[in-house]
Amino acid sequence: MGFFQKLGLLLWKNITYRRRNKIQLIIELLWPLFLFVILIAVRHSHPPYKQSQCHFPNKALPSAGTLPWIQGIICNINNPCFHSPTPGETVGQVGNFDNSILSRLFVDAQTVLSYSGNQRFPGFQDLMGSVQRLGEIPGAWPNLPVEEYLRANETFSSFLLTNGSLSPVTVSQLLKARLNFQVVLAGSELQLKDLVCNASMLGRFLTVDGGEAAMNDLQTQLCNMSADVLKEAERIFLSQLDLSKLLTRERLMANAEDLRDISLAVMSVSQEMAVLIDDFSSLSSFADMSAALSLLSPANRSALPRESFRAFSRIMCGHPEIGGERIPSLNWYEDNDIKSFLGKNGTEDKDLDHDNNTTPFCKSLIHGLESNPLSRIVWRGIKPLFIGKLLYTPDTPAVQEVMKEVNKPFEDLQILQELNEAWMEVGPRVKYYMENSLEIQLLQDLLKRPEVAVLVNLRLENTTWTASRIARFLSTSPPGTPKRPGAPPNWLDIYNNLGHTISTLAQVSECFSLNKLEGLDTEGQMVDRALELLEDRQFWAGVVFLLPNSSSPNLPPHVKYKIRMDIDDVTRTNKIKDRFWDPGPAADPFNDMRYIWGGFVYVQDLVERAVSRILTGVQQTTGIYIQQMPYPCYVDDVFLRVLNRSLPLFMTLAWIYSVAMIIKGVVYEKEARLKETMRIMGLGTGTLWLSWFISSIVPFLVSAGLLIAMLKVGDILPYSDPLVVFFFLTAFATATIMQCFLISTFFSKANLAAACGGLIYFGLYLPYVLCVAWRDRLNTTYKVIASFLSPVAFGFGCEYFSQYEEQGVGIQWYNLHSSPVQGDSYNFTTSIVMLYVDAFIYATAAWYIEAVFPGEYGIPRPWYFIFQINYWGGIPLEAGMPIPPAPGEQDGDHIEPEPDNLVLGVSVRNLVKIYKKGAKLAVNHLNLKFYEGQITSFLGHNGAGKTTTISVLTGLFPPTSGTVYIKGMDIRHDMDIIRRTLGVCPQHNVLFDILTVEEHVWFYGCLKGLSEAEVKAEMDTLLEDVGLLHKRHEQTKNLSGGMQRKLSVAIAFVGGSKVVVLDEPTAGVDPYSRRGIWDLLLKYRKDRTIILSTHYMDEAELLGDRIAIISQGKLCCYGSPLFLKSRLGSGYYLTVVKREGLETSTPSSTSICTSNSTSNSTSNSTSTSKLPPLKDSESSMSEDTGLGSEESNSYLAALLSLAQQHIPGARLVEESGREAVLNLPQTAAKDSSLAVFLAELDQRLSELGVSSYGLSDSTLEEIFLRVAEETGVDADPELQAESPSRQQPSAGQRVERQDAEEPETGRKRLRKQEPQETDLLSGDGRGGVPLTGWWLTWQQLRALFIKRWLYARRSRRGFFAQIVLPAVFVLIALLFSLIVPPFGKYPSLQLQPWMYGEQFTFFSNDAPGNPAMENLLEALLDQPGFGTKCMEKEDNSTIPVCEDERGGPVHATAVVLFQLADVQQRQLEQTQTVS
Repeated sequence: MGFFQKLGLLLWKNITYRRRNKIQLIIELLWPLFLFVILIAVRHSHPPYKQSQCHFPNKALPSAGTLPWIQGIICNINNPCFHSPTPGETVGQVGNFDNSILSRLFVDAQTVLSYSGNQRFPGFQDLMGSVQRLGEIPGAWPNLPVEEYLRANETFSSFLLTNGSLSPVTVSQLLKARLNFQVVLAGSELQLKDLVCNASMLGRFLTVDGGEAAMNDLQTQLCNMSADVLKEAERIFLSQLDLSKLLTRERLMANAEDLRDISLAVMSVSQEMAVLIDDFSSLSSFADMSAALSLLSPANRSALPRESFRAFSRIMCGHPEIGGERIPSLNWYEDNDIKSFLGKNGTEDKDLDHDNNTTPFCKSLIHGLESNPLSRIVWRGIKPLFIGKLLYTPDTPAVQEVMKEVNKPFEDLQILQELNEAWMEVGPRVKYYMENSLEIQLLQDLLKRPEVAVLVNLRLENTTWTASRIARFLSTSPPGTPKRPGAPPNWLDIYNNLGHTISTLAQVSECFSLNKLEGLDTEGQMVDRALELLEDRQFWAGVVFLLPNSSSPNLPPHVKYKIRMDIDDVTRTNKIKDRFWDPGPAADPFNDMRYIWGGFVYVQDLVERAVSRILTGVQQTTGIYIQQMPYPCYVDDVFLRVLNRSLPLFMTLAWIYSVAMIIKGVVYEKEARLKETMRIMGLGTGTLWLSWFISSIVPFLVSAGLLIAMLKVGDILPYSDPLVVFFFLTAFATATIMQCFLISTFFSKANLAAACGGLIYFGLYLPYVLCVAWRDRLNTTYKVIASFLSPVAFGFGCEYFSQYEEQGVGIQWYNLHSSPVQGDSYNFTTSIVMLYVDAFIYATAAWYIEAVFPGEYGIPRPWYFIFQINYWGGIPLEAGMPIPPAPGEQDGDHIEPEPDNLVLGVSVRNLVKIYKKGAKLAVNHLNLKFYEGQITSFLGHNGAGKTTTISVLTGLFPPTSGTVYIKGMDIRHDMDIIRRTLGVCPQHNVLFDILTVEEHVWFYGCLKGLSEAEVKAEMDTLLEDVGLLHKRHEQTKNLSGGMQRKLSVAIAFVGGSKVVVLDEPTAGVDPYSRRGIWDLLLKYRKDRTIILSTHYMDEAELLGDRIAIISQGKLCCYGSPLFLKSRLGSGYYLTVVKREGLETSTPSSTSICTSNSTSNSTSNSTSTSKLPPLKDSESSMSEDTGLGSEESNSYLAALLSLAQQHIPGARLVEESGREAVLNLPQTAAKDSSLAVFLAELDQRLSELGVSSYGLSDSTLEEIFLRVAEETGVDADPELQAESPSRQQPSAGQRVERQDAEEPETGRKRLRKQEPQETDLLSGDGRGGVPLTGWWLTWQQLRALFIKRWLYARRSRRGFFAQIVLPAVFVLIALLFSLIVPPFGKYPSLQLQPWMYGEQFTFFSNDAPGNPAMENLLEALLDQPGFGTKCMEKEDNSTIPVCEDERGGPVHATAVVLFQLADVQQRQLEQTQTVS
């Protein structure tokens, strides 16, 4: 039969198996899709986002100014992306936060200061001059009592009573005294205290009723009042003065000229006030600051956290039209460093109450910032910069001078505290003047006069102000009066806003460390101090100056220094940039911008500027802004970015069920011995493996194709070429199936193999997790080594094409040989190649392990068989081994002469089989012939060599020496032809559960080389003969055991097999089915050579035309049943039945005596019975324990005497009850003495007391047992080796043994060892009392627990699965958690523009024609210029050497040009250069 025909049959079998296991097939096809259905659902909820172009705000360095720098730190904490150019990108503008409250506040503060320094208010002076001139006119001002000058509901009197310690009489006297207001307006240079203590001066102001005594008394009491009380009384009096009683209409009209002057002065003052109020009203920053600060109060911070954060954003960052107030979401999935900012590391729990250096306001502020997640992010980012220390070393005068310059930007914050101190001094005086000055009150009163208000309104006609509005602005509300909603602000509101703002900013500045410097002598001390400060995030950076002479008071011309920071606050020095490019700007603040938000670049700018100042002696006036390049439109696909990390895991889990089912199917055929049987039928191992590979890879690829289609439709792999992905999955399927074949070689139980196979398959994926963790440390060599595990190679491949997906390119045919990671020579092609290499390795390992460890039903080869020439030359491995000599003595009497009239079917010639392992001799020079038309029973004890002989005969194993001819063909050369006529029925059922009866016959018939038509023509007859015609469409798993056995026998005869080997065909079947199989064998015996191996002796005797018995690989006897009985049988057995009435007794004494008396007469019969007689299986009978009568013994003696008279070798074997058994030798039948004896016995039945008798021949079982005993089956092998003569006793020894055993021959001998039915159950004749109730239950439970304990203790697999395996899994998990890349010291990095590769520097000049700019631009572009790497060698420096165009050595240095600090325009740099 051709190779492809066999392959087609196996594929048909596997396809039928899958087709009928619909659930398994559906799961196998759809399980990979199920996981990705979930991914598609997630994908639809996270579609790709088409991101517009990104413009990033510039970052001000400290040289640009303290306020822009602080605003950049806070407002750019998350580096927001804007879709349109930022204000800082506008030509001529650099600030992005000019609209912030804080920026406007500083501008407004400059405006206020300019007013105070440059503005004069002549209107107030004119007004007061006009009023004074009016007062000089006699009678112009009234002389009224004091109480009449005050408004209604005045509090002046109550204040004097309460605080002035004046009596009610004195107060009443004062209120009724007349006050000369004209003198009041004239004023006095004296203080009020001096005025009331001067009687003459007081008399000019007051006129008291009651004469001089009353005046003196009043003056004394007023003088006794304290100066503070008098001052407060004056303030209250002036504030409650009713000027309408002074400036009456009549007085004003009476002095028209003076009225005109006053009106003009009021108009002038009103106009000045309108302009002033307009200017201050435009300064809305103070009101906005006050409103925003009110939202930052402790109450609002807890009640309205988001509003508080927005208020803080308005103060610092403002309201750009492009939405700068809203902070975009951070990339939480990319970096876990944000957790530290949110307080997840437990290092920020310091109790601020115990910090004596922190003010209560700062404690409250920091607590509020920590309580809000949004503000917490900002605070944790800026905390090291504002309150962190800046360490430096060495602590020398030269370095101290530099660091003093570094600290100047922080000293600028001291201005806020100084401003607050000035306000604390000036503010109360301003407020007192506005509340109590007569000028302000007079102005308010005049503005309320209609005649004055009309003139003022005419003057303010082109403005938004009126007299009434100015009067309301100048008015002072009583304390506690609520402000109406929407009411315009007055002077007190502006005053309060200004004071609140100044005081708050001053308090905030107190929270920052203004002296950040701390010098240390050595770098080691600096590191120790930095570690202490890091505990509370109070370490910013450390600066180490590398001075050639630390004792020198001056800096060298070339200054080198190091900046050391916490590794979490700066980009790691062992990783310059990401090797993998993905769409989107490198703008993540906590990952890509570490040089910015960590403060490294700020320290660098501060130090560069300070060094430049010290070395040049020139204070630089230009500042630096660093601007990240805008990023064009791109597709931001968060899903693909996350899938990049999880796709290998999903793809590996997708086929875990298919792996388990493949392993289960392969191991099941081995467990059910179907594989061995198909090999006997002529199926090669390679064909079997290939069929499994094809039938496994087809559904694998089908599911892969469906998966790829779903991934394309579901937009999970939108860019990749599906054919490339399918090509990759094909490689993975090949490697995975070969891996399944390898795993299957370690198991012999299908279910266990399926369970463990899935675990092993997934376990081999876990090293990929380690490879991901160690990705930065793995080079291509290590990756290739790890890829010898196919799941790891598959993981690398999935990672690569998912990275291409993330880049928006996808895996294509043109980029198969490239890697998405820069500098990585391992690529997608390498992954595919490694998968096929893994497949080859797995296949080779499976072939080798199956040969060395074939399992329970195979012959193992030595581990070094691949190094033997015999194997590769097609010669059996046993060839060349010493062959033991043929047995020197073999009884020809036990082998029947060969018939001449029969056709020879099978001839075994000098067959020797030695198993290589252990050098065990299984078959020892066996010579045997089987004839056509006969059934030959092939018998032998377990281990005798029957199975080995049958295996060699069927071609399963090659012979060591000798050969077997089947139908004249040698099995060594013509096995393929022999298998066409060879039928085999193994001991087990070679059936597939899901194939029908008809399909089994068809499958095995076609496997033997028959055409389909020939098989169908024979099928009905064969099924009818075995009685399975009505079950032809039934699956074999539904058949009974007998029917399955019949089908197995029928399979052996299918295809007209001429040689049929049946190995225990009736084992385990019921008697009826057994009889049916017998009939089938007898029916099909004609023209066939049937070799029957069985353990049923009756079956072998009934069916066998000839019987062969082997032992220890040698033929012991061979011939027909009659021949064996005649040669090896113990003769005939005569069984007589005594007449009723004759009592019997035990025959021991009679039989033994009789036998002894006749021992001499039996000497002639020993030659015919060379083996001692053994028991019959039915010879055990219970003995009569009663006493026998003399009469019975005399009858039995007479019978025995008669038998020995005719047959000298007759002897009594057994007497039991009414029966007695006599043994008659075989020679009696040959010399007719048996017939004469039986004739005489028939005549003397009544005389001998015999009612009837029977004659039986020796059984085949006796012969089998004799052969086994003769060959020493149960003897110790060591004893057999020491006494080889025991295995082959000589004739004389056999005679002596028989004579010694004759007293106990036959069936009688066994009766001594067998228990009798009358034996007592216990010593006293009574059984135990059974337990009941709870005691019985307890005893049963105890017995069950003991049984399970013993089973668990003795079951190695159970102990391993329950105890060892979980511990191993936990151990592996712990090992994986410990195997992490070591956290070592990061090397120092010399910052150079060219460390990123080829660089392009852009510049622009926003002020062309400016001489300063032209000079600066010329300095930048002059030699050596930007990006120059090779420069002249400096003294005492280690500089790398490069080659110029002429081949000469040119030295390179990383000198930082201080001129770069003078760049006035915004330098545009790449993101990677910045970060």
